[in-house]
Amino acid sequence: EDTHQVPSELTANRDINEAIEICEVAAYSEEEQRRYEKYWDRVRYENTLLHEKFREGAEEGLKEGLAEGEAKGRVEGRTEFILNAYQNGISIEQIAKIVQLSIENVTKILKQ
Repeated sequence: EDTHQVPSELTANRDINEAIEICEVAAYSEEEQRRYEKYWDRVRYENTLLHEKFREGAEEGLKEGLAEGEAKGRVEGRTEFILNAYQNGISIEQIAKIVQLSIENVTKILKQ
């Protein structure tokens, strides 16, 4: 009960340091115990909120990434189709009609 400071060589050991913390908490008055529990309740609540926000952000980022990738894939696929169709003798007008682009856009893609 009279010990207020613990020698630093003891607090350097993680297990001893944890035991000291447990002893300190056990020596709290009822009011100190209530405040201590209230503090940890707030910490747990904030951690839960942060974890939830992190999870939501990760999900949103994944959805955005998938949508971007999907859009890029469609453009690349359409470009590949246009090049292959043209190389196989299909006219620019027919390709434009199939891919639902203007003749000018199909011509631009072929020039790239």
